[in-house]
Amino acid sequence: MISMLVHRPERYGWVLAGLLLWALDRIARVSRVIFNHLIKTVQDRPDHPRAWVEALSSDTIRLTITTTQTWLPGNHAYVTAPGIGKIASHPFSIGARGQRERG
Repeated sequence: MISMLVHRPERYGWVLAGLLLWALDRIARVSRVIFNHLIKTVQDRPDHPRAWVEALSSDTIRLTITTTQTWLPGNHAYVTAPGIGKIASHPFSIGARGQRERG
């Protein structure tokens, strides 16, 4: 972006438009995380999801989540682990719908 401003200053409007879209995306992501993890979690405390992580191989994990949400194989979800990063979400594919209990 800086290079564009230095070498093509007449494109200043396009650079600002790109920066505005990027900033709006960041604001939307942070707002969603704040809503889902601070506001919604406090309201739904009895149904707060619990998760277990199992390493299956060097590049595969199994993430088991107990929740009231209905999932089907082939769905995907973005999962945030507050203990690892408060804002970063990572995509996970739903591979199976298990009914096993954890204790």
